[in-house]
Amino acid sequence: MLPSEDRDRSWRPPPPQRFVVLRSVGGVSRVCLRGELDLSAAAELGRLLEAERKAGHDLLVDLRELTFIDSAGLAVLVWAAQSAAASGRGLRLLPPPPPVMRTFDVTGLRELLPFVED
Repeated sequence: MLPSEDRDRSWRPPPPQRFVVLRSVGGVSRVCLRGELDLSAAAELGRLLEAERKAGHDLLVDLRELTFIDSAGLAVLVWAAQSAAASGRGLRLLPPPPPVMRTFDVTGLRELLPFVED
């Protein structure tokens, strides 16, 4: 086997980014979530949302590519909404796909969080 063949076999693409931040001229940060929002990702998302809020940006959290959310993910979104409101910043959520939205329905958070249509 050639060294290049061995290298090709062990090469794997990098994991997709879970969070992508897009900033608009109007001071709104769009945070796009991909994949799963669970205990392993919740703290990272919380830090990112806090940094954007502290930078003076309103937040639009895009959940349309979310495939799963657990209680830690729900908690960070509730905290972010409360934190934004307390600091006079806006926070809106673009709804996830129906299977994930069911989690918000079952927990009663659909009525408490600021969901909007794009």
